[in-house]
Order: sequence, then structure tokens, then C-alpha cells
Amino acid sequence: MAKLGEGDPRWIVEERADAKNVNNWHWSDKDATGWSINKIKELLKGSKIENDLYSCKITDISKLDGEANVYVRKGKLMCFYEWEIVIDWEGIVKSSEDKVKIVGKVEVISLIDEYGVNKCETNTSWTSSTDGDLVGSFMKSTGVDFIKSKLEKYITLLKEDYAQGLILPSKNGANVNPASTTRSGAALDKTTNKAFHTADGIKEPKDLSNRDLSITDEFFCTPDDLYRVLTTKELVKAFTRSEATVDPVVGGAYSVFSGNITGIFDLLVSPTDFCPRNFSKSTSIIQK
Repeated sequence: MAKLGEGDPRWIVEERADAKNVNNWHWSDKDATGWSINKIKELLKGSKIENDLYSCKITDISKLDGEANVYVRKGKLMCFYEWEIVIDWEGIVKSSEDKVKIVGKVEVISLIDEYGVNKCETNTSWTSSTDGDLVGSFMKSTGVDFIKSKLEKYITLLKEDYAQGLILPSKNGANVNPASTTRSGAALDKTTNKAFHTADGIKEPKDLSNRDLSITDEFFCTPDDLYRVLTTKELVKAFTRSEATVDPVVGGAYSVFSGNITGIFDLLVSPTDFCPRNFSKSTSIIQK
């Protein structure tokens, strides 16, 4: 175990009187479906949307199907939600003498955590008439923007209010920060080489010196086959499973792993010598 203030703080076991979920590391989840249904209705039902020309009101939420869930894992708070919503509304043209009420619906087809509110699909419908088309167009633009702003607020409350019961405060009172996570990104657990922040400030690495690494690999194929794989663009892309460019001439440039590694060829003698240069280093890859 690392001493306090040294190394990766995730591996320092926190002293807890309740002995629960140290460092918020283990999976802990909470069903947010019931709370979400009530909160979405509270945010939308009865809301007024108007300007100088039109006045509209959300009268009911006729459909609210889906689910929501929050969980904490490895110190990260994540939220999953998926909803289909049908919103009933009515409105009038303010300048109209008879003030005929126009009724319609806004359908939120797919509000899911993977895409968020901005990319969710909506469909607005209304009773067609001269006034109806005017009010309907108003709801299709301004009304939908208003509804999306309320759904954004719901997502914020889901992360910052409802989910807080899952997060156990640490000894020094620090909590986990809510993280916006998609389904595809939820399984990713990336680490970086940045210096870790401690209570006393930033902990700098003790040793910044460099070392040379020499690796010898043995390929069970002929030199001709290996030379072709490393100098043919299509084969390099297949070998690295990423985008690549190769100009197999002396002084020609190469780029592999989607541009993360680049360099030039210092020597190309098929099939015995293959010397690419990366970061001003030359390495003989193929030898008899």
C-alpha cells in the first residue's frame, strides 16, 4: 500500500467509520424511474409558453414511458435514462377576436443518455386551421426549445440532487463529481500520466529521467511477407487495425495508429532491411 500522499490515490484505502463502499469504488445503483416521472411532470405540466403574438400552455403529459437509473462505480457517478414522452398543449392567437383554442401534441420520441436532449427527436402536431398553423409553428420552434430546456433541467437534477444519496462523503468531506456518460463510454476506464493532486498540493514524479527500450520480436513468416505487410498501406491498416499512410521509399513518410505515430523511412532494401525513423531514432526491423 502506498503512503498517504504518494502514488495513485485510488489505491489508498480510506478510513471509514461506516465501512461502506470505500472511495466509492464498488458498484452501487439506485432506481430513478419513479422520481423521474414525478419530476418531469412537475417541470412541464402547467407551464406557459408565450410571446407578443401567441399564448400556449402545457395541459397534460399523456404518455411518459421509460426508465432511469443512477450508479456509482470506481469513484464515478453515472446516469442512464431512456424516455418516450407525449405532451398535450393548447394555445391561442392573442390578436384573434374569438380566441379559439388550438390543441396539439409534442412527442419526444427518444430522450436517451447516449445522445442527450439536443439530439433527441421531436414531432409537433396540431389541429389545422389558419390560427392553428400559426400557433402550431410557434410551438414547433419556441415550444420545443422550452420543453428541451426543462428536460435539461431534469437531467441536471437527476445527477446533482437525486444521485447524491449514492455518493458517500470521504473523510475530508470531498464528494464525487457527477459525470455525464454515454452507454458506449460507460465501460471505459482511462488513466492518465498526469501528476496526482494531494491535500498538500501537486505531487510531482520523483524521477523524470528517460530510458531506452529495446524489443526484439520474432515473426513466423518469410522476410518478403513481413516486408510487404510493413510497407503496403492496406496491409499496414489491417495489421494495426487503424488508419495508416505509407510512402515506401527512402525519405518517404509514414503514419500509423491514426496519426499517433509518424516518421520517415531511412532505409528500405527489400526484403532484408527496413529502418523507419520515429522521434529521431532509427531501428532495423527486418534482418536475415
